[in-house]
Amino acid sequence: MDNLINDYYPVKMKTTGRHNQLVRAINAELYKWERSGEIFSFSEEVALGYKGEKAESVTNQLIKVADLSEIQIKAIRRATALAIDEVQPDYMMFSTNDFICNLTDTLYVGQPNLIVEVWSKSNSPEERNGKRSLYATGDNTEHWYLEQYQNDVECWLGTQKLPTQNLKDILKTVEGYELDLRHLAYPEEDKPEVKATNIFKL
Repeated sequence: MDNLINDYYPVKMKTTGRHNQLVRAINAELYKWERSGEIFSFSEEVALGYKGEKAESVTNQLIKVADLSEIQIKAIRRATALAIDEVQPDYMMFSTNDFICNLTDTLYVGQPNLIVEVWSKSNSPEERNGKRSLYATGDNTEHWYLEQYQNDVECWLGTQKLPTQNLKDILKTVEGYELDLRHLAYPEEDKPEVKATNIFKL
């Protein structure tokens, strides 16, 4: 925890209308549980801290709050004496997993229960692979990946591959939260061509 570096993930690029629609819809679908205090969710501009040296390093890990000392927790909250690498998921949600944040409410540390990334052409293979590898270090972290103009939702729980879901159906997390994004499903005949990328496999 003493030598955490802050130099890999690129600054967020401008997003498309389709990207924004998907992220807003995910937020809206889970809002009723957030309003009741059952979950806490964040999107895009809020950072998630992790430990590691560089994106391709196998040592990169999401941080488990229970493993932090009181001194480290205070340092994170005050944003002093500790440099933490950051990544900005398109959407992340905490329910049963612990988290802490800094005083400015811009950096969260913990292992989210759900992370969603909506890929676009601006996401390089290196960034995709780095994020997949990082999110897989959370044993109880479910992580989903959507291509903007495809209906398949690739789903993982830690390093375990889950069945692929589809925007034409009601999506369901392992904890039982349901998201109805069917209004955003692409008709197959209207789906733009998406070039294949070097997808990371766990």
